[in-house]
Amino acid sequence: MNGKTVHASTVVDEGSIVVEVKAIDEETRINKIVEMIENYSENLKASVQSKAENLADSIVPFSLFVTAATYLLTRNSVKALFVLMVDYSCAIKLATSISGISVMEEASNHKIMIKGGKYLENFAQAKTMFFDKTGTLTKACPEVAKIISC
Repeated sequence: MNGKTVHASTVVDEGSIVVEVKAIDEETRINKIVEMIENYSENLKASVQSKAENLADSIVPFSLFVTAATYLLTRNSVKALFVLMVDYSCAIKLATSISGISVMEEASNHKIMIKGGKYLENFAQAKTMFFDKTGTLTKACPEVAKIISC
């Protein structure tokens, strides 16, 4: 059985098996997926996600200023830290990212793959769709629907 491919969870009923590893560390498929997630670039983000992140980043200096002003006016560190507690800039960033990931997860549960939020936004704005590749959307089992004799 030389040259056969062995996948994860392969079971050997009898005898032994010698496995030659062809990919390690950064070359494995799982590491490539992890790398893609880590490098989730601006190209794949939904525009609303980028806008939310920019908004959240612009709020941070104001939050820090209000925190410092609260401390200077009250000399109470608890009140000053409370301002940071109610700061919602982190929530904005998290909510947009998590909502995009939730949509992609829900779609994957229905056997639909969405590459990123950008594509989801484009899909929402689409007025016309064309599908190619017979077998991708069909069962690839053509049937005679009607016979018309001359």
